[in-house]
Amino acid sequence: MRTAPRILVCDIDGVLTDGFVWIDGKGNELKRISFHDLDALFDLQKNGFTVAFLTGEQGDWVEMVKKRLPYKYFYCGCRDKRAALLEILRLENGQSADLCYIGDGLSDVPALQLAGMAVVPANAVQEARLVAGIVLSASGGQGAIVELARLLKAANR
Repeated sequence: MRTAPRILVCDIDGVLTDGFVWIDGKGNELKRISFHDLDALFDLQKNGFTVAFLTGEQGDWVEMVKKRLPYKYFYCGCRDKRAALLEILRLENGQSADLCYIGDGLSDVPALQLAGMAVVPANAVQEARLVAGIVLSASGGQGAIVELARLLKAANR
């Protein structure tokens, strides 16, 4: 019997954001996140999903995001996303089938290969698209998490 994913692990840049960064004259980074995607994350957590984030980024922007998002696990400055997923699975007493991972870049490919449900937004790089089981119609930062939340809830009915 196939287990539906109960753990959602998300990359941030290019998934939760649109993958672009604006830099002001003082060097401050500005990125955009959809409130609809945030609402979907809170809803998933409320419905019993374990939510986690992995990002290779560090700094003030990541710390601000960390304060605002719903999560059980948050890895910043993460260079080995596959190893982080294995740690989350160990902590959750889970298997690959329990895991949904969404990422968009080259650094996400090993994590996508491990996940029972491997998902990429429409704007993912080709290498990630090739290993994903699901390519969303929405791009990162533009409803990808909303679309994925619908799929996860349907799989867990």
